[in-house]
Amino acid sequence: MKVPAFVAAAALAAALVPAARAAGIDLLPDAPGAERTVRMFDLFCMTHVPNLATITGFASANFEEITGAALDRCRPEVEPEELRAWRFAEFGADYALVITRSAPNRAFREAEPDFADATSYDCTLVLPAATPQGEIRAAMTALMAREPDDVFEAGNIAAARWDGRTEAMLVNVLHYGPASGAPGGGLKSVAFVLPPHSAGKSDSQ
Repeated sequence: MKVPAFVAAAALAAALVPAARAAGIDLLPDAPGAERTVRMFDLFCMTHVPNLATITGFASANFEEITGAALDRCRPEVEPEELRAWRFAEFGADYALVITRSAPNRAFREAEPDFADATSYDCTLVLPAATPQGEIRAAMTALMAREPDDVFEAGNIAAARWDGRTEAMLVNVLHYGPASGAPGGGLKSVAFVLPPHSAGKSDSQ
């Protein structure tokens, strides 16, 4: 029996996080801070990507949707087939949750040619402007129970990335922020899922 892509990718994302995973929002840490923030990201994004419909249903029922010019500012490099965003507040701090479905950008296709035909399913938690980067990076490293697979800079952005892959999908989990080390940034979970006919194609040729 073939496992649906969103089930298999969610399982892969879960395998990236060996620590105990919160089963519901009531199990989030009570106090504000980095641990609560990364657990929200796990609950809202990592648990569900690439199943954007589940994220949309939860976010639409609980958060205020972002539209118009504010939504346009969330638009990624590649024109998305799907783009939605919501805002919410936690302990007086403002967050945004953004989902996109699109083709991968050129840089990804060149770096990962085996996934050039994949669809990118992205869920990003945009953090409050005053969020200390070091605390979030430490909390993410603890959640993932290992150091990042890569730490890099791209323009004025610095990022850490954790990876997981199977034959049919590649999952990236990222923490990013200003390269200057200033507060702010976000957490991103992206699943690049190949169409069924592409998986294993190189082995059969």
